[in-house]
Amino acid sequence: MADRQNRARGVARRIAVARALRLLGLAAATPRTTALRSMAEAIETGQVDGDVTGIRSWFIQTRADLSPQWGPSLDAAEQGAVLAGERYGAVIQFRSGRGAQDAFVCISMRTVADLVKRANGEPDPCAEFERFQRQQDAAEV
Repeated sequence: MADRQNRARGVARRIAVARALRLLGLAAATPRTTALRSMAEAIETGQVDGDVTGIRSWFIQTRADLSPQWGPSLDAAEQGAVLAGERYGAVIQFRSGRGAQDAFVCISMRTVADLVKRANGEPDPCAEFERFQRQQDAAEV
C-alpha cells in the first residue's frame, strides 16, 4: 500500500513540475508517467528518461525528500543524462509548503559555467574540439 502511494506521489510530483515548467514557458515539458525502480531497470528496458522529458539537452529528476541527498541525486541525474544522450542533468527538489515553481534546482558548477558561457555567446569548447577533430579527420583522408 505504501509503495503504491509513493508511486502515486511521484507521478503527481512529476506532473506538477512539468505543468510549472510549461507555465514558465517550456511548452514541451512532459511528465514521465511510468514508474521505474532503478537506473539499472531503465537501462535494461531502454527507458532512460528523466522524470520530466521534452526539454532538449536536459535530464531532469524530481525529489521531495525531507532531508535531500544532493550529491547522490545529482550523480544519478548526470549519469541519466549521459545514458539518455542529454547534455545536462538536474535535480528538482520540492520545498515544503511551496508550489513546484518555487522548487530548488541542483546542477553542477560545470553546468552553471556552461550555461553562462552560452548565454554570453562564448564558444562551446566541446563543439570547438569536435570541429577540430573533423578537420583533422578530413585532412587525413
